[in-house]
Amino acid sequence: LHDCGGPPTESMFEFANAAEVPGSELHSPPVRALTELFWMIAALDNDRVSRHKEQLGEQDGHNVTDAVKAVRGVGEQEAEEIAISFRDRMMLLFLRLRQQVRLRASEPLRRYLDSLLHGIRSNIDWSLRTPRYAVLYDSDGLTPAARLRMHGSVVDSPGPVRDEPLPFPSIAWWWSQAERS
Repeated sequence: LHDCGGPPTESMFEFANAAEVPGSELHSPPVRALTELFWMIAALDNDRVSRHKEQLGEQDGHNVTDAVKAVRGVGEQEAEEIAISFRDRMMLLFLRLRQQVRLRASEPLRRYLDSLLHGIRSNIDWSLRTPRYAVLYDSDGLTPAARLRMHGSVVDSPGPVRDEPLPFPSIAWWWSQAERS
């Protein structure tokens, strides 16, 4: 969670919004869960976008699809489907929990929560346009060799997913922060 670029991005929201979120709100378990969900969702989106480039030869073996393949012993397509379902379960929780927290939030916290939501979307938009994911380099790592055509879209809500916690103790607590509908 702390190595994916989420923490520095999230830390800029208070500066950009010119509104300091009271510590009692920012450090509450539900807001902590939302912040970590933001980090993880963005990291999973980045892994999905970078996958094609990795398959074309710039492989680092540190992609969620590779991890799912190794742990579950499944093929490429099934591993990607599992990774997407994990991401969508997290997004569903993020949307539900954000809506619940926002009802009782101060104005600075509402802006922060809105920034997390916009951050997820803007990360996807950036990922589909940045040379980081769209340019293949020669063996020297500096000379562009080819540009990939990036495709992607955003939908209004995650696909049909189960609304239960993922089976990973380090993140399962996120689900305990949301009230059931």
